[in-house]
Amino acid sequence: MWSISNYSCAMRSRSFGKTYLVRNLSNGKQITCVQNDFGPGKKPSSRGVIIDLSKAAFMKLAPLHKGIINVEVIEVRS
Repeated sequence: MWSISNYSCAMRSRSFGKTYLVRNLSNGKQITCVQNDFGPGKKPSSRGVIIDLSKAAFMKLAPLHKGIINVEVIEVRS
């Protein structure tokens, strides 16, 4: 279930339950999160948005006022 307080994410082209490493390309901060929803939106964003992060996950990478940041997303093999 999607939660703003957990490290969760939503992506259109991935599978539920997979874990991803998400790295902020501007400052090198990184988190791992679990995909538990589909998103962002129905169409690819003109701004290149490929992943939606929960509030808790985003706040570990950048201040909330940044809104959209450049990240690298890597699937974590378990």
